[in-house]
Amino acid sequence: MLPYRIGIAHAQAGAPVETLITFDPTTGELPEGVTVDNCGNVYVGIVSTGELRKLSTTGEQLTLATLDTGRGPEAGYGLVGLAVDPAGNVYAALASFVEATHGVWRVRPDGASERLAVLPVTTVPNALAFDRRGNLFVSDSLGGKIYRVARGARLAEVWSSDPRLVGDLSLGLEAVGANGVAFYSGALFVANSDAARIYRIPVAPDGSAGRPVLHFDGIQVPRHRLRRAGEPVCRHRPRQYSDQGRCRRHRAGLGLGGGWP
Repeated sequence: MLPYRIGIAHAQAGAPVETLITFDPTTGELPEGVTVDNCGNVYVGIVSTGELRKLSTTGEQLTLATLDTGRGPEAGYGLVGLAVDPAGNVYAALASFVEATHGVWRVRPDGASERLAVLPVTTVPNALAFDRRGNLFVSDSLGGKIYRVARGARLAEVWSSDPRLVGDLSLGLEAVGANGVAFYSGALFVANSDAARIYRIPVAPDGSAGRPVLHFDGIQVPRHRLRRAGEPVCRHRPRQYSDQGRCRRHRAGLGLGGGWP
């Protein structure tokens, strides 16, 4: 099994990728969330062990904290998304499915950790993102919801709940709907992994969520081939791909009114 790596990809086209950390998956080192603070320190979460590791700007590596992932006969997902605030506190989404630990955790620069907000154990807290006001947003990949933890609060409330953010099991696992999140230009962008789509959720002046608007429509194909303009969206489950990255069932005219152009 090949090692996992965390690296830096430079913005300049053609620039090399610099490897910062190498992990050994055979020992349970499965990196998931990653974030960088204002000083350039890199934080990475090990999904299976709950370790939050820090790689300082000097190259020093240490385990800042270890969160209880609830691993056992009924193991949870573990330590998932990460985010960091201007003060250097790291926030972690912990999907343990144990009432005492499930939710969003805050780890201070000295390693002290506390659960900031409780989420229902029926959720899968995944990605985290801050808005400019310091409110923290959390995606629930299983329920297709976005939770918000207001700045200075310790309560997670449903901020957006829309069928567009719900998964449909097309990845062959449990539903993976609302996944990655990021704020840009006054809106929250949310990736629905099952649907291969990115939605833009505008933020109203009062902070409430607007109606999700389709921002990007892709298709799950080998080599991440993007859907061409005017191309019909294939909804076959599962899709059967040809060597050209097209669904054979769709090309044969099984639904959507015809084959591929």
